[in-house]
Amino acid sequence: LAHSICTYLAQPSKKKKKGTFPDELEKLGRDALVIQGATSTWHRPASMEQLVSLKAEFPWARLISGNTEVAIETKFKHKRYGALIGLSAIDEMHSIDDDDSAFRSGGAVTLAQLMKFESDDSGMVAIRQMLKWFGSTQIRNVASVAGNLATASPIADMNPMLVALGARLLVKSTEGER
Repeated sequence: LAHSICTYLAQPSKKKKKGTFPDELEKLGRDALVIQGATSTWHRPASMEQLVSLKAEFPWARLISGNTEVAIETKFKHKRYGALIGLSAIDEMHSIDDDDSAFRSGGAVTLAQLMKFESDDSGMVAIRQMLKWFGSTQIRNVASVAGNLATASPIADMNPMLVALGARLLVKSTEGER
């Protein structure tokens, strides 16, 4: 894979539309994937059921969405994780929906996606206004809703906003959902 990416980057452009992935990466698809490293294993489940199963098998594994927190932990705090579980291939984690009764956001939805989501819901209007002041564009492009909640950082601006709006969380495990 690394060779394919380097080869692609070294070749002249084939006039692909700006911002598209290299063909080699697109061919990998969104199937479940496991990459074994020297000290840790990367899991990319393709469904919520696979995610729940992996988390039951590796309860200590870190879930990765935007990687803003784990990158700091590994680089500056020298933490190591034996298992990492990426959420990028689980469609349910990336969905945003708004109907007359509620606004729903998957845990891996980025803060930038929330800002761009068109909704007249007063809670969403308030979230969009608050997010203008949240981090930089680069952080908003990768930071996720669930990651912001899960890190419980004192600067996690989404937590008080969601509490004030009366948000509810749906949590899934092998024992069901609550």
